[in-house]
Amino acid sequence: SSGINAEWPLRPGDQLELIAREHEIFAERLEDDISTKIRHLYKEVTNNRKNLCNTGNQLKQTYQQQQDQLEKARQKYEKMARESEAANIAFQKVNDDMNVSRAQLEKSRATKEQRLDIMDKAKGDYIIQIEKTNNFQHDYYLETWPSLLNQMQKVEENRVDELGSLLKQKCVLHKNTLPQVEQCIDNMIATCENISSTQDSDLLMEERTMANYPPDHEFIEFGAKPPSNFSTNPSMRKTKKDRKKTKMNKEDMDHLPPEKRKKYRLRLCVDTTA
Repeated sequence: SSGINAEWPLRPGDQLELIAREHEIFAERLEDDISTKIRHLYKEVTNNRKNLCNTGNQLKQTYQQQQDQLEKARQKYEKMARESEAANIAFQKVNDDMNVSRAQLEKSRATKEQRLDIMDKAKGDYIIQIEKTNNFQHDYYLETWPSLLNQMQKVEENRVDELGSLLKQKCVLHKNTLPQVEQCIDNMIATCENISSTQDSDLLMEERTMANYPPDHEFIEFGAKPPSNFSTNPSMRKTKKDRKKTKMNKEDMDHLPPEKRKKYRLRLCVDTTA
């Protein structure tokens, strides 16, 4: 960052250029040191959130599958229990009927025992599924899901800490730029306060009357050679070298205050006349 150490304050236009330069330097450093890191942080946090959300959705899906399997096992057990109960009732009726043959009785007994075996197997499957679902449920609510939430919280904490640190760097960077901008503004204010319309108009009129007073016209005899200083256009009396010198002198006076420029021009007029 460039400071201003000139003895005389720069012109307002130069001050504005310095302010723009400071803002440009600030913008470049903001892009290189802050904005790039913020974009990288945003991308990293987005990916972490996406991965954690996918993991959470998979856990919820697995949890629901366990609940569905338990419900299916319960429904199957209830169905087999009703069928076994119906087969047992049917067997009791056949057994109490004295007119039923022995073959019918044995068939009814076999059906009852078959339904009972199927019901016992469905009951065992239901009990096993209850244990599996309970174990998964305990792990889900006490271990897996809390761990996932802790990871999500850690990602958010890191995001907030990193973003806060980057924003702090931005503020420090901006704060370090402000003194230079403030110095330029102070110089502009000082320059504006020193502006004098009278002096400026005097200088303007002085510039319009800087040309040397032309000599009086003399009678020139026909056929005689005109004098060396003769010219029909007063503005053409200055040679190319003189115009270049005047331009250089004008550029040399640009850095001076109005009062000093006025004195310098008067001295040039005296030297030229002499």
